[in-house]
Amino acid sequence: MDYIFKMIFGVDDRKPLLVSFLNALFKGNPHVENITLENTDIPKILKTNKSSRLDVKASIDNGKTKIDVEIQCNNTGEIPERAFQSLSLTPPKLVGRSLAF
Repeated sequence: MDYIFKMIFGVDDRKPLLVSFLNALFKGNPHVENITLENTDIPKILKTNKSSRLDVKASIDNGKTKIDVEIQCNNTGEIPERAFQSLSLTPPKLVGRSLAF
């Protein structure tokens, strides 16, 4: 199912479909006008770690907001835990000297 979801929403040719889907999901807050698809692979921290991959990773608001769109066929009650796990495995982008944090 992940593969099909990615082929529908996670390729450049279908970005307008993803924008429409996100606007329907967000109900206009935020309103998505443009989206940039990003690499979905999460690098391993250690060689012994399992590889991870997100379904669709993108940035909106001219790169200011990063989003991870995941498909789940069954609600097994672990969606919040999986979301936190994906977030914790995503390497942070370092703040440059001239940027406030």
